Amino acid sequence: MTTAANALTVDDVTTDKHILVARIAGWTEHNGYRDRAETFLAATGLAGLMPSARRPFTVTLDELATHFTEPASIFIYTRTTTPDRYDVAEATRNYIDTHVSRFLTTIENGTLTAQPTDHGQTVDIEAVTTTWGKYDTR
Repeated sequence: MTTAANALTVDDVTTDKHILVARIAGWTEHNGYRDRAETFLAATGLAGLMPSARRPFTVTLDELATHFTEPASIFIYTRTTTPDRYDVAEATRNYIDTHVSRFLTTIENGTLTAQPTDHGQTVDIEAVTTTWGKYDTR
């Protein structure tokens, strides 16, 4: 047990923020309140430090476009010379759905690789709690 005489002292704000986030992350894993913790951290401006199971990825549009070589044309068959707005919206939705499915297939089969997006440095929970203690540390 750490006593007042041998307790570590936090001497900078960055370390203090990392300790707070690591302890909150550890507490939420123990108690299952991840949504509440993320809401709190977002309100305090610390959400970017919270490690998440979901990581953002990106695909460059140029690389994506190389997989779709046909022209972007939407064909609408109507009885009159003026297409109905519903028909246009439905045809556009179908066109986009088809291309989204093809896009997902290119990622699934490894033809196109999504790259992790760097959204700043997240806290290494294990490293911080090893040095500074877990959520139940005084």
